[in-house]
Amino acid sequence: MEEFDDIVNSGSERVYIQSAWSLPDAHKMEQEKRSLRLIPDSFAKVIIVNDAINACYDEDGILILPLLDFLLTPPSSALCWSL
Repeated sequence: MEEFDDIVNSGSERVYIQSAWSLPDAHKMEQEKRSLRLIPDSFAKVIIVNDAINACYDEDGILILPLLDFLLTPPSSALCWSL
């Protein structure tokens, strides 16, 4: 299994986090998504990136989240990304 950067657990909720400084092209995007796609459960999967982008979900349900959005999200609502 490939690696990902972090797991956040809160009660029965879980979020898998992958981080990348930048996603300049499709190859780098695929590289970051690969390990998250291999996780065999349906918990939230997030890629945090320093690029100036709008938060969005891809076709696999992976949230691509700008670093500033991540940093400005209060800890008590961090698991709400998956909603």
